Amino acid sequence: MRLPLFWKILLATLLPLVAFALLGVTANRLAHRAHGVARRAHYLAQKEAEAELGRRLIATAQATAALLRSEDVTLLQPGDDQSRTYRRLQAQLRRVAKASNARRIYLVDRQRRSLCDSRGGVRIGSLYYHLDVERALLARVFRQGAAASMLFVGKDGRQYKTGFAGLTDEKGRVVAVLAVDGSAGTFVHLERLDAQLKSLRGGLLSPVLIGLLVGVALLLLVGASLLLARSVTRPVRHLVSAAAAIGRGELETPVTPRSKDEIGELAISMNRMRRDLRDRQEEMQLMLSGIAHEVRNPLGGMELFAGLLRDEVEDDPDRLQMVERIQ
Repeated sequence: MRLPLFWKILLATLLPLVAFALLGVTANRLAHRAHGVARRAHYLAQKEAEAELGRRLIATAQATAALLRSEDVTLLQPGDDQSRTYRRLQAQLRRVAKASNARRIYLVDRQRRSLCDSRGGVRIGSLYYHLDVERALLARVFRQGAAASMLFVGKDGRQYKTGFAGLTDEKGRVVAVLAVDGSAGTFVHLERLDAQLKSLRGGLLSPVLIGLLVGVALLLLVGASLLLARSVTRPVRHLVSAAAAIGRGELETPVTPRSKDEIGELAISMNRMRRDLRDRQEEMQLMLSGIAHEVRNPLGGMELFAGLLRDEVEDDPDRLQMVERIQ
């Protein structure tokens, strides 16, 4: 099927641009999918790291609780901070904290009051206010023996998690809870990854915005392509009309160029051809007029003398027939 020049120009302009726009939309969608997969992987890695940290802290708390004597803990009373029993317990907690790279290890009773703390300056009976949010968790530890807290942010701005384990007496009753605060150092790398993913997400355009931009761009491109196609096909149609007029012999109407490009040069050449044809036609008309004048004079004389001869031979049918043929 033959396409007009207008549609050829329009398609030649639009098809590569449409293909490029579709490629951009596809690339953006793939980037969104890849970002979603990365975010999901980051979420699963964070959850697994958090769970692993909780298991490690619980194991440390349980192992430390197994080293302590419940009798020493239950005998501690406010004011025993300088007693030999307290100092021995605190030394044990500090050794375990150093060996396990824990931030802090401490013993707490049912009322969330301190019994012993690896950190100095915490007196027996001091209330741990940060455990207010862990009341339900502590109650569960006193019933079931072990649990881990949610992540929390310390005063240094880092993330921590606490593992709890029950300290039982000889009858298997939980008489205190041993808590181990551990640093979530792994989460530093995950936070950096999360920041990078958020930065990547900020650089991606939403599918709705992409659709709007592509739609607006296509409208602008269609408009520009229509203008381009018209700017090319209008002069061509003008030349086609001029060529048809010249073919019909209309040589007086000049062919005016509509542009200064190759089509304009073609119009100038066609106008020059029109003038040449007109000049040749005028020369031919003059020549034919001269030929007609030269031929008309002897023919007029021949016609005159043939008439006279006819009058002379009216009585002779044979000769009259010859004169008629001459006429």
